Amino acid sequence: MATLGSRLRLLRETLELTQGEVSLRSVDQDGRILRAVEVGHVESGRNMASTRRVRASLARAFGITENDLFDYLEGRVTLQDFMKHRDDPRRKLKQRGDEQKSPQEQATELVLADGYGTAVEVRRAAARARETLSSPEQTQLGVLEWAKLIETTLRQMRRAGDPAASSGVSPRAGARGSVMHLKTKKRIV
Repeated sequence: MATLGSRLRLLRETLELTQGEVSLRSVDQDGRILRAVEVGHVESGRNMASTRRVRASLARAFGITENDLFDYLEGRVTLQDFMKHRDDPRRKLKQRGDEQKSPQEQATELVLADGYGTAVEVRRAAARARETLSSPEQTQLGVLEWAKLIETTLRQMRRAGDPAASSGVSPRAGARGSVMHLKTKKRIV
């Protein structure tokens, strides 16, 4: 009898993906990923993918809903039926418009859709990210790699206090200011 882990391994191998590639494809809106070692733990049966984070990450990695993925992984659907559903032409129609957009444009839209920042913030971060790469490097990056680079650049811009990356108010700076004020007040007393 096939286990959840063996079904995951079979799916990954059918799609010709490595555990590392599954990991990279699992990136969420905050740039967190399901590490390759965690994918291996699910495949070996050490992790039964019972947490929301693992389930959502695997679903993102395979481009399908959690319910559809776990219908297959838990044996309710065959691999052939799962692949038919995953390759449904209606799903492909939705994605056709993306074929004419560059990976960077698709990634910018993805980061925006995930609510990582405003359109202005995300586009400026994308422009800065593009400036850090040579032309050959830019063409080698896929959508998820661009998305991760844009999110990282936006975080760096925010940490540096760049007004292009935020309204200028950092939640951390506000909290630090309050603590410093309390410390100052204590010293006066």
